[in-house]
Amino acid sequence: MRGASEARAPSLISRAMRTLAMTVALSLSLCLAQGQTKPAPVQKRVFQTTWGGRADGAVTPEPLKAILDSALTVRDERKRAHPVVGFRLSYSFTTRYEDEETGEVLRKRALRVRDFDDTDRLDGDWKASISDNARKGDELLFTNVRVRLPDGKKAYAPDLRLKVE
Repeated sequence: MRGASEARAPSLISRAMRTLAMTVALSLSLCLAQGQTKPAPVQKRVFQTTWGGRADGAVTPEPLKAILDSALTVRDERKRAHPVVGFRLSYSFTTRYEDEETGEVLRKRALRVRDFDDTDRLDGDWKASISDNARKGDELLFTNVRVRLPDGKKAYAPDLRLKVE
């Protein structure tokens, strides 16, 4: 009998030591987790993108032609302007072409896309093309609008979508 109790005693001691070690480890991890301070929340900037003073929405061909020379503008929630350093323009339009085999005039949707870097304006070719071809149903989408913040960092501004009506 004596042998059985002596064999059981080390087992109880080792189980008690493991439990104690786990309790200490868990307590330390909880103390460390609560002792850490959370960083101050970062205030997210709210931007609005406009082109020639126009925000998202509809535009007729004549006012569209009037703003072709305008710069893309981004303002924050305090109405401060931030310089635009680049953007992508996607111009979706309907085009007509003549089928060479049948001679039939067909219409189809076309898309032209270009990235503009280190500028806040369209170049002369794009201005001329849009001015000559703008019709009801066309759509201009400014995406990847990048601005320079006062601290020198760059940020993305919201897209701008104008539909010709």
